[in-house]
Amino acid sequence: MKQKTAQLAAKWWADKLRKPEKTKHDNGTGSIFAEFMGKSRQTRHTTEEVDRFESVLASYLSDEDYMSIATDYRPDDILWAAASEAGFELGDCDLPWKTGMIIDKETVSVRDGYQADWVKLN
Repeated sequence: MKQKTAQLAAKWWADKLRKPEKTKHDNGTGSIFAEFMGKSRQTRHTTEEVDRFESVLASYLSDEDYMSIATDYRPDDILWAAASEAGFELGDCDLPWKTGMIIDKETVSVRDGYQADWVKLN
């Protein structure tokens, strides 16, 4: 995929780590408890860690023609791998639950949370 597309996708995930207070832990039940539990288990990561994560993830994505990335109650393998290579462990609640991203050569689309609408980022 184009480098610009890979960078946009990687930035979206990295921004979720940069601003954990905006991360959704919506499991579809509308449970305040689920949201509280997710928030209480989030790990704060340093700016340097998140910047490295973004760079590593963008490099992984730029090698692909098409990619789908998702989180259910834990992140996809590519997100785990990018975090590991960036030097930190990604917790199960560090990224939004029930979220999907589809990336092709020029387009990034995201569904941010359970039953959310798909939104094109570019």
